[in-house]
Amino acid sequence: IPKVPVKRVLIQGYTDEMGDPAHNDALSNTRADNVRMRLEDMLRTEGMAPAAIDIHSQGRGSRDLPYDNDLPEGRFFSRTVNITIERAQ
Repeated sequence: IPKVPVKRVLIQGYTDEMGDPAHNDALSNTRADNVRMRLEDMLRTEGMAPAAIDIHSQGRGSRDLPYDNDLPEGRFFSRTVNITIERAQ
């Protein structure tokens, strides 16, 4: 990130669809928040102010599954965090 002009970073946490949806929502929020905090720490280490970049994190729970959860592999890969980086013009 320090070498690329960045306008916005969106960090989305996911879970599989197993278990209680409320727990999945909280878990996906925690995943996304942990990645956001780590990214902000890394930016500080590089001498950048995290406030200079619009960084958002959100939990998607099991509402928006990135993979089919009918198979164990799909459930495994759904337990993830996606990071989208939007370049500044």
